[in-house]
Order: sequence, then C-alpha cells, then structure tokens
Amino acid sequence: RGNAGNTAIKGRKTALIFLRGTPPVDGLIRSDASGRDPLDGSSRRLWQQRMGQIFAAYGRANLDAQEIRLIRLAGPASQLVSWRRQPGERDEALFDQGVDPAWISLLNDIRSTLLRGEAWAHPIETQNRPSEGKSDESPRQLLRYSMPVLDGEKLFGVLEMDIDISARFSAEALRLPWGGSLHILSRDERWLSRQGV
Repeated sequence: RGNAGNTAIKGRKTALIFLRGTPPVDGLIRSDASGRDPLDGSSRRLWQQRMGQIFAAYGRANLDAQEIRLIRLAGPASQLVSWRRQPGERDEALFDQGVDPAWISLLNDIRSTLLRGEAWAHPIETQNRPSEGKSDESPRQLLRYSMPVLDGEKLFGVLEMDIDISARFSAEALRLPWGGSLHILSRDERWLSRQGV
C-alpha cells in the first residue's frame, strides 16, 4: 500500500516534468517581455491557448487532477494559464489571472528549493464548490504539486497541479484496520495527509 502511494506521488512529478517539456512553456518564457516569440513570431496569447489545450487534455485523461496552473513569478506574479475542473460544465483555460498573495509568499519562502529544480508538495483542503451541489459532504483532501520553471538559472515561475487524493488514500481504499491511521509524509518528512478510521 505504501508503494502504491509512493508511485502515485512520483507519477505527478513525472507529469509535471512532461508538462514543463511541452513547447508552450518555453514559448511563454520567450514571449513574456514583448508579447511575441522572437523565435517563430507566435503571439503570447497563442502560446497561452496552446498551453491551455494541453492542460485540458491532461485533465480529461486524469480525473483526479482538479487544477493545473502555470504561474509567473518573475516580475508581476500572475497565472499565465490556468485550468480548473468544472463538473457538468465545459472545462476551459483562463489566462492572466491573479494569484493569492499568501501563496506567492509561500512560494518565495521555498525559492531556494525551487531553484534546485526540486518538485514540492503541499497539503490543502477545500470544501466542495456550491456548483457541485455537494456542500454537505466532507472537504476533499488535495495535494498541490509545484515544479519550478527555470529560464536559464533564473526562476521564471512554477507549474502547479492540485490532485484530489480523497479516494486514492481513503481508509477504505487502503484497507486500514479499525482504529488504524496512515500519515503521508514527503521525503523531507513534511506532513502531507492523514487518513484514519
């Protein structure tokens, strides 16, 4: 069971490595200053649209992915491209959205970790959105994965993915004995999640 959880976490890091390697990320870095990519002339908006299509395709293929974002930290912080699962609605990418200042502060606190090229996981908990019609259910447990996007040796921003781990790491799925509990820690022993019965 522990190996299954470890494999799932490693899989998300692999997914972010894949997303980082797609052409729109570098296209957005190159076009950030002028609004146009000097390499092929593509506009910044075109690269955003292409990135949004990739995020949406990944989300459709991975139902536990709840949100995917490319956040710029160099200069004014913003979500260059963001995708969010909308049950019952068409999932569309958004461009140039704001970022919670508290989250920017936290990302700046781990800047040295990100500059080493390391992915980072952080537990978050969210109530079901009213649009889902499930406000009486327990909050979902999410893990947020952040991977640095480097421009040479400089930190341009981060790629982030929020994953719903409620089902994968539930007491039922893990067959925990009555009274047992599971604590999920990152490699550096930070608490990520707890499940129990």
